[in-house]
Amino acid sequence: MHSVSTTASNMSVPGEANQAALEFAAAIFASFRRAAASSPELVRDYRIGNFLIRLRFAGEAMIPQLTPALEHLAVPPSESRADLTVCVWDSISTRESLPPPPWPNAAYGKRAEITGFNTERIRTVYHLESSVLSLLDLKENLGFYWTRDAANFPIYKIAAPLISILHWWLRERGHQVVHAAAVGNANGAALIAGRSGSGKSTTALACLDSRLLYLGDDYCLIAAAPEPRVFSLFSSAKLTPESLARLPHLRGAIHREADELTDKSLLFLHREFRKKIGQSLPLRAVLIPRVTGGHDTSLARISPVAALTALAPSTIYQLAGAGQSALQIMTAVVKQLPCYELRLGTEIRQIPEVIASLLDKHHA
Repeated sequence: MHSVSTTASNMSVPGEANQAALEFAAAIFASFRRAAASSPELVRDYRIGNFLIRLRFAGEAMIPQLTPALEHLAVPPSESRADLTVCVWDSISTRESLPPPPWPNAAYGKRAEITGFNTERIRTVYHLESSVLSLLDLKENLGFYWTRDAANFPIYKIAAPLISILHWWLRERGHQVVHAAAVGNANGAALIAGRSGSGKSTTALACLDSRLLYLGDDYCLIAAAPEPRVFSLFSSAKLTPESLARLPHLRGAIHREADELTDKSLLFLHREFRKKIGQSLPLRAVLIPRVTGGHDTSLARISPVAALTALAPSTIYQLAGAGQSALQIMTAVVKQLPCYELRLGTEIRQIPEVIASLLDKHHA
């Protein structure tokens, strides 16, 4: 088992804020070890990009909440040292409470970042409304993910598990989580960017009923070097009843129907569309969808600046700590690729064919 010497005594660095962050990380690690000592510790391994990510669960309660969206990236248990290890537990099932947060209410940032607890080494986000803590020690490649009650885990976190920790850690290795979809074929992939409601999810999910592969409809992972490339992160989707009615081939993948509390159904795609989900492809184009109301789907060339304007703001807004380095990776990717406005028509079956023809053209 991978062990980490994360204690307050060996994590001293100058500065009160840094020291407080390190001491809190040590207290969190001690809390997880107590939780794991009183519950069966279960391990799951995943290959994300070129990296081995290991999840260590204290008990079973959080496994059905975090693993279904990652199922397509699961690999057999390995004796190898993981590139990143994340310790996961909840308080209700393990009876192990979170150490009292050592920051005042005024420390909470716009994206739940904790002032003074996001240093060069430690990253911390605490969502009060959902009682979810994400903490990462970049030096030790060790993350911690806690929630109060696994039974009341939010649907949006089930759909995109561990996203803050993955974003922080992968960014240090030249990879950027982006708020975008991606589809492709043997010739490569198209990155589909745009604000929520722009049509990117409908576009990506329509491709599951076509000859194209699906790599994600809400978040993906991209890298600019040695060539622009996209990697799948989650095989989950959230759709309104109206969107589901337009995509009937997805009915079998529904895990939780929309109800009075959530306006979207949660879907897990891997088991229903195992052969249709890709893991990584070279990028050939960036598409910015726009719903036109017309019948046919078409493409129009746009500038890299216009594409970046659609991709960057929602990514930076949604991901804690995303800033200049995230913008640099997105800019480097967009500059290397042809960019298009994808003018979406009402005939959904046209959409995958237009994208496939574009990928064939740019591969030739």
